[in-house]
Amino acid sequence: MATYATTDEIKAEFKSLDTTSSGAKVTDLKIDDWRGQAYAYINGRIGNKYDTPVDSGTDAFTILKQVEIWLVKHRIQQIIPVRTGAEGAKQGDLAQDLEKKAESVLDQIAQGKLKMAGADLLSSADGVASFNVSEGTEHTVKKDEDQW
Repeated sequence: MATYATTDEIKAEFKSLDTTSSGAKVTDLKIDDWRGQAYAYINGRIGNKYDTPVDSGTDAFTILKQVEIWLVKHRIQQIIPVRTGAEGAKQGDLAQDLEKKAESVLDQIAQGKLKMAGADLLSSADGVASFNVSEGTEHTVKKDEDQW
């Protein structure tokens, strides 16, 4: 299965994640499935801007690997309690919202705000650009006024 991150890279994000015991809530098989889902989601989000999948060995691949790790790590944190060890942390405190962090990066990529070094653009002109959108021009047609 092609993905940006490996199961071991995701497991390394946790101090001691047991995925092999009989009572494990998170297994390697589940992580593999979530990796596949995150991979498809990432490619779907940036696929209008860049040729996907992005080749390994590029800076763009490294960014997408981190996004995939955040997405899968967020799924794991929804199942198992994660203790941060941070001073003052209390039971019931929400874990860092890695899903929002990943969404933010994917939004920046899709909008062309975050350039993906090493990834192939679908258009040599960097996609379809609109002067009105990039200059923040209002998108309304005014009544009884010559706008052309």
